[in-house]
Amino acid sequence: MAKPTQNHSSDQKHEQEKANPLYAAIWRWHFYAGLIFAPFLVMLAVTGGIYLFKPQIESWLYKDMYQVQAEGKELAPSEQIEKIKKRIRMLKYPGTNLMLKRTGPPKWGFGLGISP
Repeated sequence: MAKPTQNHSSDQKHEQEKANPLYAAIWRWHFYAGLIFAPFLVMLAVTGGIYLFKPQIESWLYKDMYQVQAEGKELAPSEQIEKIKKRIRMLKYPGTNLMLKRTGPPKWGFGLGISP
């Protein structure tokens, strides 16, 4: 019966680890640090991916708010701003400006912005 051959490089590595306790301690702490910081890195990767694809996610989530049906006659943006000012009484805040901007394709509505 033949003896199983042993891998000399793994034996030498194992002996080196036993001979150098500093190497084993550094390796152990490196492992613990990986276990501690891995959840944070995964969380950063997930939230970064969400932030990266924010326009696509928002257009899917809020598709009923972005796509509107035209009712009645089409108003010019300046007329829309005047109607909004009358409706929400923006006049009691002097110096406040309302802005309408198109947020996507023509079938989408306008976005409303308020600036001081």
